[in-house]
Amino acid sequence: FGAEVRSLRDNNRDINNPNKAYGGRVGLTFAGLEGGFSLYRGAYSQDGAKNISLYDIDLEYKKDNFEVRGEYTESNQETDAKTIERRGFFVETGYKFMERYQPTLRYDFAKLDNYKTLGNETTTNPVQRLTAGFNFYPLPELNSTFKFKFNYAYILDTGVGKTANEFVFQSAIGF
Repeated sequence: FGAEVRSLRDNNRDINNPNKAYGGRVGLTFAGLEGGFSLYRGAYSQDGAKNISLYDIDLEYKKDNFEVRGEYTESNQETDAKTIERRGFFVETGYKFMERYQPTLRYDFAKLDNYKTLGNETTTNPVQRLTAGFNFYPLPELNSTFKFKFNYAYILDTGVGKTANEFVFQSAIGF
């Protein structure tokens, strides 16, 4: 889905479509709890007649070394045939110890119209995944902006009643 949105950039559509998109986020923070609402809406077709809308609600709670976060997102993309609807959410928790180590657990759910599964099958059924992970912060003095992530995900349902396994290694740096 992200690749589809990125393909809308640098396409000279503003020449024929002067409609402007709008978006933003409103967030609040109080006593370790942070939440927000984000939205984006804009025309993406050559003539400006078709829109894409993205809505998002996020919530995060941190207390000492414990954190839990979640997010719900929904998108609607107008097409000639119909409006394509996508929605999903995740809930994730973790506990950091000795400033460097953080086991994590995550559940996510996505409902995507005409989604191509791992087996290259098309489905509109939900995809569900349960992930156990481990984050390593080699330089804790950088305030968690540099880490290595090791994840194992068990895909409970690929959208066609099948299961799958994923192993992911990732390095991340924030600035």
